[in-house]
Amino acid sequence: MNHAWAIRHPNRDDAETVCNLVIACDIEDFGQPDFDLGALLEMWSDFDLEKNVWVIENEEKKIVGYGCLEEEGNEKAVSYGFVLPSARGTGVGTALLNTFEARSAELSFQSGMKKRLQNYIPTREEAKRLLSIHGFKPVRYFKRMSIQMDKAPSPPVIPSGFVIDTFVRNQDERSVYEAYIETFADHWDFTAPEFKSWVEKTQRDSFTPDWWFVARGEQGETAGIALCQMHEDTLFINQIGVKQAWVGIRAVIASMGVLYFLLRRSADCFFGGGL
Repeated sequence: MNHAWAIRHPNRDDAETVCNLVIACDIEDFGQPDFDLGALLEMWSDFDLEKNVWVIENEEKKIVGYGCLEEEGNEKAVSYGFVLPSARGTGVGTALLNTFEARSAELSFQSGMKKRLQNYIPTREEAKRLLSIHGFKPVRYFKRMSIQMDKAPSPPVIPSGFVIDTFVRNQDERSVYEAYIETFADHWDFTAPEFKSWVEKTQRDSFTPDWWFVARGEQGETAGIALCQMHEDTLFINQIGVKQAWVGIRAVIASMGVLYFLLRRSADCFFGGGL
């Protein structure tokens, strides 16, 4: 069957439709979404909508595909593609992938540097085969861990001289940023964001500092971070890490560890509805 697709760049009026499409994909592939309109608009604020974001419409002008390309430095670009479940297997995914590859080639030409195009491994076998045909190979797997908590845990007992509190705007930006960079510096394929762009995200109305936890030592120095966000009734721990100086060498916390207290504090606040 032949299909007539129209590929264009979206505008703000498309945001709700695109958001619903992504949510439909999340439910189909993972059972529940971790996305909302605020997250989409925040993502779009970081992208060039006229160059790196696309939607695909069918003959009835219905949006059935959505994709974006995130530039990470001069040598890497990460693509994200979503196809409405009812339109899968009709060529929408192929059209998106061709668009990603063409844009990546354009960026490589403009910079004079070869651009490595990455894509997240999809859940469906048909999508995996499509990527394989285009030369993609799996190089890294990530697992999402979850726990269903039916009752509040007992409050964590934090050792004396050691505190965990929440992120304070116009105070913690530099120390938390540096902790983030240090703890993830040796992570596979990590690209450090510029401080200015990282700080801008903490100044947005959608940012909730009550879900960013900072572990501090006796002198107020940052020991570790847990950067979380709430989506409906689910708490997502997006990044959690401990600075090297605090990994198992401080006697006051050696028996349990900074990560443990960060996780316990996050869970405690989750049941309490935040601070």
